[in-house]
Amino acid sequence: SAATPTPATTFKESRATQRPNSLMGLNPTDVMRVVMMEFKEFARESTLGVQINYQVGENISKEVVQFLKTGFDSGNRLFAGRFVNGAARPIFIGNEKDFDFIEAGISNLGDSSWGPRGKSEISRAGRSFTHGSASNSYIVIMFHSSFTLRDISYSYSDLAIHELTHAYQFDKLPANNQAGWKVFGCLWLEGHAEFVAQYRAWDREPDLEGFRRYYFNRDLKNDYKLDLSSKEKIISYFQLSEDVEGSRCKGMYSVGTMALEALAAVYGLEKIHDFYLEVSRGQERNGAFRETFGLSVEDFYSQVADYVISVQKKYGVI
Repeated sequence: SAATPTPATTFKESRATQRPNSLMGLNPTDVMRVVMMEFKEFARESTLGVQINYQVGENISKEVVQFLKTGFDSGNRLFAGRFVNGAARPIFIGNEKDFDFIEAGISNLGDSSWGPRGKSEISRAGRSFTHGSASNSYIVIMFHSSFTLRDISYSYSDLAIHELTHAYQFDKLPANNQAGWKVFGCLWLEGHAEFVAQYRAWDREPDLEGFRRYYFNRDLKNDYKLDLSSKEKIISYFQLSEDVEGSRCKGMYSVGTMALEALAAVYGLEKIHDFYLEVSRGQERNGAFRETFGLSVEDFYSQVADYVISVQKKYGVI
């Protein structure tokens, strides 16, 4: 059974943006306006986030680097004061010609697993590759050397913020537990990261609307051809996506954005932060969800499914 949501104390209601009191019957346009207000309240613009040390390869253009730095700075202001571990985060930026430089830097941090994984991903993708990855101690962004600022300024505008959100997530892993993908599952791992990235990168309503119409259709219809046209299919999709290795989180960048924005509209971004803090204290994911939001994960899947259908209809996915 669903508990009555507790509104975040930082949210300032107005006639134009009334916080909904239920996950049922949500209107996508109204939700977007409420969540945009949430992001303005959640960001602590006057304080600095974690220290970032940029490690830039010599083969990446200055224009691309500056574009990414703008994204990282935006994400860092959003999460200011919300990292458990305040240690500096190195961020490696480059292209395939900088691979050895980046691999050596990450190896010096004690991670010898990134190199083989990164090399395999880049090899499979060829000239089209874009690589973003993060751990609790570093972030990597790589593009193929043929990419220019024009190539990335629309479709990858949220990449830096997405990866910094992963660093924020992995910062909340319980002690001695480094398998972040097992701890969080697809909804949180990729859904929450993309949700944050899109709202932070596209902070004007018309811009976000246009990007979502492009992105949701590309992700769900073109790339993965997912049929999520019924409540039953969506609930099953959520359940299957809990297995990160099995599902590979296909489609969760989009569906997770829809689900997390509904959660943020009703409960607030501060509550979502509280969920991560519960996990950092050793609480298992689904238990932390119930503790924070007052309903089970299964109930959440069931209640948010209708909203996922509404958003897909709005943008012509179904």
